[in-house]
Amino acid sequence: MVRVSSQIANLHSAEEINRWLQDSEHGFAKTYGACVDVLHKQGDDALLEEVFLKYAVRMYELVFDEQFHYGVLYAALKLKEQEIRNLTWIAEMINTNNRAHIDKNVVHIFPEKGEFL
Repeated sequence: MVRVSSQIANLHSAEEINRWLQDSEHGFAKTYGACVDVLHKQGDDALLEEVFLKYAVRMYELVFDEQFHYGVLYAALKLKEQEIRNLTWIAEMINTNNRAHIDKNVVHIFPEKGEFL
């Protein structure tokens, strides 16, 4: 861990950090690279935090594809937490008469076609 943090400290620009994170030898490429790709596809309105939330929800959904284990319970709780966030957002948008912005920050759980493979 110390080696990784010292390598990051030596990087000077945001582009260098992005290239380093997308390098496959660090293990960040699969997660961070997929999130950055989705971020670029969504355009200027997207936030990296929202993309990370969508990625995490997709990982929690994939837990249910395996045999039963304790990770299923954790994933179910995290998906319920995301569902509560979605309902809170929808209620806030309805309350402020911004119905057009409802779908902007809702993370769909078990969608027909996900953004991440």
